[in-house]
Amino acid sequence: MGDDLQRQALARDLARRIPLASHDELRIVDAVFARLELGRERYGQLVLAGDHRDWIKERREELLDAIVYELAGELAAHDHAYAELHEAARREMVGDPPTLAELIDRECAAANAAADARERAMDTFGYGGPRPPGTIVGLGEFDAGQTTRIGGPDPYESVEVKLDEIEGKG
Repeated sequence: MGDDLQRQALARDLARRIPLASHDELRIVDAVFARLELGRERYGQLVLAGDHRDWIKERREELLDAIVYELAGELAAHDHAYAELHEAARREMVGDPPTLAELIDRECAAANAAADARERAMDTFGYGGPRPPGTIVGLGEFDAGQTTRIGGPDPYESVEVKLDEIEGKG
């Protein structure tokens, strides 16, 4: 019965002290309680009177584990940072191999540039070859039914007919 009274007194004292703790202090207390709960689930309730473990040995093993975890975390972070640095240097020196999408974009851009160059050449030189500078290809320079560079009927002929209809000449 004495243990129960001591437990109740301790619980009251903790209940009085908890509201005084800062947010971060409560986080620490919560982490300790979470660890105690995990131990209770794995090994049963902690009762020091009947526990014959070597607590000094347990603490030493846990501290050594903590050192291993700390160093492993530091080395992994170092390796990760080194790998990112190494990759950045590699990209800077050699460049990234293009992705499939980049290759397709490049091919499309090249095809569009070639088509634009052909278009400009046709606009500059017209359909019948080079023209003197300053000559503009106009509606009157095409014969009715003449085909254009894309092989269809002369688009200007239909424009002339449409204009004549609008102006009442047709």
